[in-house]
Amino acid sequence: KNGDTKVAIRNEDRKLRAGRNVIRVFQQRFLGILTLFHKLFSFVDYYVRSCRVVTKHPADIYHANDLNTLPIAWWVARKHGAKLVYDSHELYMEKNMLRPPNRIIKFLVGRLEAFLIRRTNAVITVNESIADELSRRYHVSLPTVVMNAPSRTNGIVRSNVNLLREALNVRQDYRLLLYSGFITFNRGIEKMIQSLTYLPDCYLVFMGYGTEKYKKQLLKIILQSGLESRVAFYGPVPSDDVIRYAAGADLGVAPIENSCLSYYYCSPNKVFEYINAGLAVIASDFPELRKVIYKHDIGCTFDPNDPHDIARAVTYVFEDAERWRRMKQNTLAASQCYNWENESEKLINLYKALI
Repeated sequence: KNGDTKVAIRNEDRKLRAGRNVIRVFQQRFLGILTLFHKLFSFVDYYVRSCRVVTKHPADIYHANDLNTLPIAWWVARKHGAKLVYDSHELYMEKNMLRPPNRIIKFLVGRLEAFLIRRTNAVITVNESIADELSRRYHVSLPTVVMNAPSRTNGIVRSNVNLLREALNVRQDYRLLLYSGFITFNRGIEKMIQSLTYLPDCYLVFMGYGTEKYKKQLLKIILQSGLESRVAFYGPVPSDDVIRYAAGADLGVAPIENSCLSYYYCSPNKVFEYINAGLAVIASDFPELRKVIYKHDIGCTFDPNDPHDIARAVTYVFEDAERWRRMKQNTLAASQCYNWENESEKLINLYKALI
């Protein structure tokens, strides 16, 4: 009897677990459907509101920032007989996402981009790799490259500015490593933290915005690695002050993960901010990052999936004082190449050609 009772209890436990699994799957699918409808209605709401505004204010040129604004810009440009510019800040169809997109939706959105991009008067993007990809993928003329580089009027800092080190009371004998920008998933932040275990004389600062939920996840890694005395979160600071604060660091880091094609081809703003702050730079070994760093000899690249290789790159920069000094000096020439004053001329010339 006791044996039969135990068997019955086990069977009931299995049924209960199976029931819970069914409920969990149902909840996940239901949440996915709600999220999909929320996004859909958000876009519909945006398009309805946008239509009301743009129809009241006709223009000669409509400039669409990324694919989500392109349909309404195309519609209103057609309505008013105006020119249309598509400004693709990234590979929109291959961008970083927490969950993989639905394949059917991705296919349909891809067809939409293919249809619209061929009906623009000009296409702009942020670097040569993405320009090549857009041209190849959609069989259009090579887009104009206008890079997201900072303005030199924000200050190319060369003096001994230590705002960041002083604000965080970082010891003078620590090398201060800076990650600037959005603190979020697939930016290589976890591996960057872990690399600090191989760098006992370095202090890592994350300067920017991140959700409290994600920062708690990072804090768990920091505590597990015993690095709480050598990692700090700071800011965000006003965009006009980023370069001044960055200048107080010793090295700028951009450990982007190869989580999507858009990231693999990225030219993150932070790299150009580091350059204009006079910092040597280490970054993921991706095409556009490699091009900027080695063309101007301002740092080196690494495998973003390997904390040990990240540490190797940091050590390479600092182990030779003359090399480090030369890299920092070379950022002066690089900053004369990567700045908004140069890039804005390309944008102005494009508009002149359209008008």
